[in-house]
Amino acid sequence: MKFRKREIRIGILGGTFDPVHNAHLKLARAAHRVLKLDQLIFVPANISPFKRNQRVASARDRLKMLKIALKNFPWARISDVEMKRKGISYSIRTMRYFRKKLGKEARLFIVLGADAFETFPKWKDAKKILQLAQIAMAARPGFMGKLFELSYIPIPMKKMAISSSEIRKRLSTSETGSRYVEEVPVPPAVLRYILKKEIYS
Repeated sequence: MKFRKREIRIGILGGTFDPVHNAHLKLARAAHRVLKLDQLIFVPANISPFKRNQRVASARDRLKMLKIALKNFPWARISDVEMKRKGISYSIRTMRYFRKKLGKEARLFIVLGADAFETFPKWKDAKKILQLAQIAMAARPGFMGKLFELSYIPIPMKKMAISSSEIRKRLSTSETGSRYVEEVPVPPAVLRYILKKEIYS
């Protein structure tokens, strides 16, 4: 008797992660639960196509912050494939890389926040990405329709008004140790690293 191999389910969550914050982690937990993932791979971009002129923290610091934030996420992994590739980070190249690496048997999901989903039709070779992976998007409860004629798997979760740009702004204008800084929505260990390295000062 032949037994069918169990399907391996892998999520890919890309972004600049400058810095990684609580909304990223909430999305990761929800995606892991809803999609029943074996692994969720965080892929920090080298240069985002939509943020070419934006100054970002070093690759080393962004990787370190991710490692700190994901310490208690045993099912999460970090890939520096886009950082090693240099140049502009296009998701089509990354998804082709993971498809080749993981094989045809793996089921791939590209996990997106609502903001990233809205820009998806503008991504390089967006239609080809859909041939490699399914979209899974953070959706507010009750929001189960289609957008831009794209089908997706909804990941129900409440919207969190957090942005990396606002976090960077707050850290660059606040005094270290003040309550304003302590309430920055990033994991405490990540905040300590940011302040110690003065990444956004």
